[in-house]
Amino acid sequence: MTRSRPVAVAVVTLATLLTTLFGAGTAQASTKGGAPPPSNPTERAVNLARPAVVRIIGSVQAVVEDPTGTMLAAPEPIEANNVDICTGAGINPDGFVATAGHCVDTETLEGIPGQLITAIVQRFLSVNPGVDPSAALDFAQKNLVVRGPTPGSPVQMQVYVVTGSTEAGQRPIAHQAEVVGYRPYSQGDVALLKIDVKNLPTLPLATDAEVTVGSDVIAIGFPARNDVLTDPSLEPSNKDGRISSKKTTNGLPFYELSAAMGPGMSGGPTVDLQGRLVGINSRVAGYDNESFSFVTTADTFAAFLSTKGVRAEAGRVDTLYRTALDDYYAGHYTQAVAAFDELLTISPGHPQAAQMRVAALGAREKYGDVPVTPSGSGLPFGLSPVVFWSIVAGGGALLLLLVGTLIARSRRRRADRTAAVPGPGTPPHGLPSYPPPGPVPYGGRPTGAWGPPPPVPVNGAPRAAVGTAILPGPPLPTCVRCAAPVPPASAHCVTCGLPRRR
Repeated sequence: MTRSRPVAVAVVTLATLLTTLFGAGTAQASTKGGAPPPSNPTERAVNLARPAVVRIIGSVQAVVEDPTGTMLAAPEPIEANNVDICTGAGINPDGFVATAGHCVDTETLEGIPGQLITAIVQRFLSVNPGVDPSAALDFAQKNLVVRGPTPGSPVQMQVYVVTGSTEAGQRPIAHQAEVVGYRPYSQGDVALLKIDVKNLPTLPLATDAEVTVGSDVIAIGFPARNDVLTDPSLEPSNKDGRISSKKTTNGLPFYELSAAMGPGMSGGPTVDLQGRLVGINSRVAGYDNESFSFVTTADTFAAFLSTKGVRAEAGRVDTLYRTALDDYYAGHYTQAVAAFDELLTISPGHPQAAQMRVAALGAREKYGDVPVTPSGSGLPFGLSPVVFWSIVAGGGALLLLLVGTLIARSRRRRADRTAAVPGPGTPPHGLPSYPPPGPVPYGGRPTGAWGPPPPVPVNGAPRAAVGTAILPGPPLPTCVRCAAPVPPASAHCVTCGLPRRR
């Protein structure tokens, strides 16, 4: 094998490796016409957040008393069943739900008691239009008493968390909820509920360091509505806006939003364009015909969670759903369908998976799969740069080793063949070699003999060559007249000038 042969083999091997790596990126080229439309960031964020958004409804039993008799002549029992209270969001797959504290606060005027008193005041003002509203509200908050059905008992409230989505073709399910704990508005306006549900979709929490004034956000929540269970057709509202400012109330941080929130959206999530929970919708304040929306920061809620021994974390369904959505918006519809299928085997009632699966199938039929590596790295198979170049370096080292081995083997074979053929002047079978005859001086005999050199003397005595046969050289030609030796190269005697003896 010549030296160029192993090099050619190595080049072919390297070309095959590179073709395998770089050719894979086009193996899934679309066979359909056109390209899918670019995704809308707001739509994407809403789709990321929607599965975790839940409706919170409740039944309340209370009695309102007016000891002064000014607004109420007698104790007034209040009973409200299955009414919209607030919105919430899953934050842990084991059934933990985040909402606003005032949504489940049955003890302070910042919660349910305050809302009942406000309702009494509004009714009183409707029949007494000349009374100052601020004065009436202040009087009611100082004098009216809100209690439970029996004297001295607290307000009775049963909370339900409604999961599911009518857009996904499902009938929402109401789960009785336990109020794990809450803090009223003046202490952060956060609450934690627990329902008996596994694989509850969740939202990841953003940190305050990741939120800046001007950040794009979306406030999500269910509009307030009575008889929710008999009319479950509503879907949450999505109000997009920006973080207008960072405020502090009672030493606690809040975000002010440019998005206008409506009744019922309290407790719902405000998310960024990555679908992370930035804050919990808290309240709307109005000044001079302007309204300002405020949300509790995710950091405040995370600190509250730690006191309950609960962590905000994603579950398997969240990972699959977000992976499927990433594939969907990247145009990898086949991969998106596979991820949605896996998700639905784990959570058949997932609010959006079935709906988005249908969308992915339709987009694949219309556009085909986009031939882009899934990781977005621009490298074959979606490999990360570190992994890709490690493979290339390893392949290069392997090819160098192969080339070196082939070349060394080729040289060894040539050397073996060369050693098998005797060189010039080398007698075969170990016979001695003789130097050529030395020069013959004019008129004399050669100065060198045809035979092996004499033995080297040792201590002044000649040493016989052991095992060496000394052969006489051929006779010198002589002159036919004077018998003088004639050099082999001369045709005449150098002594008498006559031809030499043949």
